[in-house]
Amino acid sequence: MKQSALIVLVPGVLFSVAFGQKPQETGFDVASVRKDIQLTRPTVREDAGSVSYTYIALNLVILKAYQIKPHQLSGPSWLSSEFYDIHATLPEGSTPGQIPEMLRRLLKERFNAVVHWEDRQMMGYALELVKRPPKFKECKSDECPRELIISQGGTNGFGRGMIRLQSRTFGKLADQLAGVLQEPVIDETGLAGTYVIALNTHALGIDDNESGHSDRITVDGQAIDIPETTPSVFDALKELGLRVVHRKLTIKRLVVDQINRIPTEN
Repeated sequence: MKQSALIVLVPGVLFSVAFGQKPQETGFDVASVRKDIQLTRPTVREDAGSVSYTYIALNLVILKAYQIKPHQLSGPSWLSSEFYDIHATLPEGSTPGQIPEMLRRLLKERFNAVVHWEDRQMMGYALELVKRPPKFKECKSDECPRELIISQGGTNGFGRGMIRLQSRTFGKLADQLAGVLQEPVIDETGLAGTYVIALNTHALGIDDNESGHSDRITVDGQAIDIPETTPSVFDALKELGLRVVHRKLTIKRLVVDQINRIPTEN
């Protein structure tokens, strides 16, 4: 596509603006990228001045870079089975909120990544309100309970046992429910703002009376009772005035067309 440019003359100043050319994304000041063959423990550290990812799969870097969920990524299977160490410093004056943009540039420059977006239909759930008013208390963002997922007696976060979900927004609750239901979940409640949202349930395929854990734990100074029995996720949502409807969803997906296994030299 041919580029065109506009030259603007102002006394003492010359501006040249190119049309059809996207501004370059901000990059890291310095970045070290290498394959991790030591099978070390995964660690992630981000602060105002640097990022450090050790033994991280490249699919997780892509999820962070493009701010998407796992079901929105389509690419080679090795993205989740090959691991890398990435250590980088942020430019002076930048903020942690710019890290995704810097990771996108790093993927393009160091892994020769080429991607595109597409809409794709897939089965999933829509989180909706039922007719009666939902049972939620509004809260200010800095006063809401911390968002978390607690799994008692399970493996990988969603094994056999009780699961407690705490959220501040219904969008975040939808993300958490996707892990429990093992399918995409989108928020169609129409409720903005922040709320105290909490529900106790259990992993799929477990009867109500099989959770079998009665306990009390403390999170951020808050005592949380772990019930001995819990309802299914569908019944737990119903008690809160919510439901999930299983249907076809249109999901925006990121497709990785090209990406190198071996990053360019540091």
